[in-house]
Parts: sequence; C-alpha cells; structure tokens
Amino acid sequence: MRVALAQLDPIVGDLEGNLSRAILILQEQGNNVDLLLFPELYLTGYPPLDLLERPLFLDRLAETIDRLAKRTTGQRAAVIVGTAVPTKLPTGKGLYNAALVLRNGTITDMRAKRLLPTYDVFDENRYFDPGPSDQRPVVIAGHKLGLTICEDAFTDSDLWPELRYDVDPVADLARAGADTIINLSASPFVLGKDAMRFQCMAGHAKRHHVSFVYANQIAGNDELIFDGNSFAVDPDGRLLTEPSPFVESVLVCELPAPTRPAVIPSNPSVATKGDSMTASGLTNGKTGGTSTNHDERPAAPAEATSWPGLATEDALRRALTLGLADYVHKCGFSSVVLGLSGGIDSAVVCCLAAEALGPENVMGIAMPSVFSADESLDLARTLAENLSVRFEIMPIRAPFEAYKSLLAPHLDWKDGQVDLAQENLQARIRGNILMAFSNRTGSLVLSTGNKSELAVGYCTLYGDMSGGLAVISDVPKVLVYRLAEHINQDREIIPNRIITRPPSAELRPDQKDEDSLPPYPVLDTILKLHVEDKLGGAEIVAAGHDPQIVSDVLRLIQRNEYKRRQAAPGLKVTSKSFGMGRRMPIAARFTP
Repeated sequence: MRVALAQLDPIVGDLEGNLSRAILILQEQGNNVDLLLFPELYLTGYPPLDLLERPLFLDRLAETIDRLAKRTTGQRAAVIVGTAVPTKLPTGKGLYNAALVLRNGTITDMRAKRLLPTYDVFDENRYFDPGPSDQRPVVIAGHKLGLTICEDAFTDSDLWPELRYDVDPVADLARAGADTIINLSASPFVLGKDAMRFQCMAGHAKRHHVSFVYANQIAGNDELIFDGNSFAVDPDGRLLTEPSPFVESVLVCELPAPTRPAVIPSNPSVATKGDSMTASGLTNGKTGGTSTNHDERPAAPAEATSWPGLATEDALRRALTLGLADYVHKCGFSSVVLGLSGGIDSAVVCCLAAEALGPENVMGIAMPSVFSADESLDLARTLAENLSVRFEIMPIRAPFEAYKSLLAPHLDWKDGQVDLAQENLQARIRGNILMAFSNRTGSLVLSTGNKSELAVGYCTLYGDMSGGLAVISDVPKVLVYRLAEHINQDREIIPNRIITRPPSAELRPDQKDEDSLPPYPVLDTILKLHVEDKLGGAEIVAAGHDPQIVSDVLRLIQRNEYKRRQAAPGLKVTSKSFGMGRRMPIAARFTP
C-alpha cells in the first residue's frame, strides 16, 4: 500500500484555509497513493481550545468535513483526517477527537481517541469524550488499519514513566487483527522527544509485528511548537521514510504486504456497533471505556533502523525560528522590534528573528543608560551590521533624569543613590520606547529574557518583560550560550566578546549577574531538578547542592510566580516550561 503523510502547518480556527490546503494535497496525491493522512485535529488546528465550545464553529466544521469528503469522489486515495465530531450521546462533553475515513465522496468510518491527556499543556478531557473501547480495524487496499490518535500510542511506560494507563489501544487493535497501525498526532516539540517517539512507535511495530505510520503536524501555535518528524516503520522497526523536521512535507512510502493472520470480522470497516456516521455526528452511539511548496520525500533505505535526529542546538534553533515565525505571521504581524543591549540574550533573539522573518523585518534598538558600557553599544551595532537588520540608538539618560527629578521629592532619593526602584525605572523606560515603536510601526515587540532569569524574577515587569512574545523564556542561560556558539558555527555573526564577557543588566555601576544570582551552571541545574523533575529542596541538597543556595533559589521561584503570570507567551522547548503547562497558585503558602 502506498501512503502519503501530509505533514502540514494548520492555523487554529482557519477552517477554510486548512480545508484549501488539504484539497491541494488531495489533488496532488489523490491518484498517486492508496491512503492520504492528515494529522490530529488538522481541520481545526491544534489545540483549538474553547473554540470547541462555540456552536457556530462546530457547525462550520461539519460543513468543512462534508466539503472535504465530497472531494474524494473519483480519487484512488482514501483520506484519513483528524477533526472533532459530535458524539450525539446523552451525557458527556458531546465531542470526539476523531479520525474520519473519507472515500468515494462520503464518510465511511470514524474512530475516536481513547486516551485523553490532562497533564502538562494538555486539557483534552475538558472538551472530548473518550472513544469506545471496541473500535475495530478499517480495511483499505488490502490492509487492516488500526486507527489511533496521538496519546493512544504513547503507552510505553519505560519511555514515558509518568504515563501509566490501564488500557493499550495499540495492543487492542493488534489483537483485533490490525496489520498496520496509523497514528494521527499533534505532539508538541520538546528537546529529545523525537527520538523517544520513534522508539515508542518502532517498539509497537516490533512487539505486534505490524507496520506503524506516524503522521504529526508541524506548527507554532501560541506557546507550543510542533516539529513534524512524521515517519513510517515496517514490522521490524525499520524506517520507511526520511524524517522531515520543522518543515511542511508530504512524505510518501510503500508499506510492505501484511503478514499477520486475519482474525477480525468479515466486515471490519464498520464503525462502533450501532453507529451511523455523518459530518454532523454519530447517532445511537455507545461509548466504551497550502501556500508553500510541499516536499514529496522518497522512501528511505530499508536498513535505516535508528532515528536520524538533529543535534540539540540545531533542533532548538529550528524549533524557535518556526515558533517565532508562525506566531508573528498567524497573529497578523510582518515585522518585529527588540532591544539590543550588547548582551547574549538579545543577540540570540535577534539572530533567530532575522532567520525566521528576514533581516529586513527586524529592528534592534540600543537604549544605553549612564551605566551602559561603551563596549555594549559597539557590540550591539556590530551584531546589527552582521545581520543586516535595522538599528537605532536611543539613549535613555534624559528621560531617566526627568523621572528621578519628578519622583525624588516623594521617594526620598539622595544624589548618587541607585536602588532597585531606579534600576527598574530604566528597564521600564526601555519598555515604553519599544512599545511606542510597536504602536507606530505595527511591529511586534520581542522580549529577550531567558528561563533562568524568569524563574528567579531577575527581570522587570513592564520593562524588559514587555512584549508580545518571549522567544527564549524556556531556554536556560547555559543553553543560550550553546545556541549562540551554534549560530556562530560557520562564521562569527554574534561578536565573540558578547559570548565571553560576564553578563550584566547594566542598571547600576559595575553590576554583574552573579552579584545577585548563583553561577548560571549551578542555577540551571537546580532549576531543572525543581521545575522539570519536580524535586523538593531536601532532594536537591541530597544531590550535592549547597543548602543555602537551594533555599534561596526555591524561594525566588516561588515568590516570582506573579511576574511570570503577567509575562508574554513564551515558546515551549523543555519538558516543563513556565506558562500554560505549569499552573501554580500566586497567593499561596508552601515551602518547597
């Protein structure tokens, strides 16, 4: 069976646009393959969130499904597409996260997602009912296809120890006679997750002696990045496709002839017993337990049995540029503006922006204060020249002095005194300047703080935290340095002095980050243990860290939750980011 995996970048809520791109792929591949796959919830975009609670949206979605189904008339290919469909059940949420089979102008089959994740960034139980437990394989081109959706296949507790389910939809389908497992997915990017996905799906293939086809979306949707990395493997776990990370692609492969014995009923393509399917939903059902050029990839050599993943820095760079570009364009912007301080964080963000949007769509503004070193301005200018981005200089000494003159009688400031309020005042002046440029030019402001700073509150509300997108807010400082070196791997784009000089906010005389924080390698290790691995203070100390440093860091994390709640959306690249996947109370008393 010849299969095409349409790894596309849908826009959430853009039913007409997503449909148009699906039709384009169908026109290109409909008579070239037996099966055409679109990812999980492709028609709505993932995640659609509370759009699923809007009756008008669901009505238009039903119309969209019918229109796509009609387009399959006269086509060789059967289409399997991810979408939401009404359950028409007397109780529950009233929606399935479903895979629809479209053939010969109509909807012939439906299978619903059984495992609905509610951890980290996922909240599917808020919107969907779990699919029935007795779903059967679907026969297409002589293959018995077991249809699963994302989480249904993430059941290997050795790879995902935090996920322990009492059911295994893949095993159930294999027992029901499936010789090929299809998984439609919208699995967000996390560093290293692509290799784990491959191990999981290849493990299913070898365990049940089935071919496995994994179709994942690529996208930057708000905080989430989706890397694609769709693939197919044969029953021995050998890759049949060359992965295509972070780009829209149509990957075509030939699945081997099935070898498993037929143990399923003679009419396997019937949906759950008693169900009849239309685009408007199920009746009498019973529940149980593109604008870009698409790249058609040829089959990979059969001996490819390991995952050809990207290096950490390359994957991170490509993820952030995808997330940045999609966020800017999907929100209706075409250009960005950011502060260029001469430091490493703003340098890295500027490089990512220039790569994602083109240097002509990026403006960097240097806003030196009386405490800024001349070297910082020179480094910012050199970076801008290296990238060919627009560069402006706007010294903030005059507005800073005006603010001090205004506030001094009320705040008892003495000549020569620089306290925290004055440090933050400088940052907020810069934030106001950036927002003024945004209002006047229509450019989106990028904030440049990293995860280490955001964790402990080493940032200023309404100052350097101002912006519409926090590009590296989930990138620890040590990894920022590695990313900078990766950007410079072919030529020096970021001046080397930016990488080697001690980091400083330059808001008071001779200021250095380590005056207020532990060394970043120490801080980042503690942050990972506490935020991502969820360890408490005693456990972190037992791992060899200084008790006072641990106590101070954990206290800072806790007390700065209110700042993070007001931060711009940040692109998620680690297993636990600050944002939608970490829901901590602000007004709370608990000592970790």
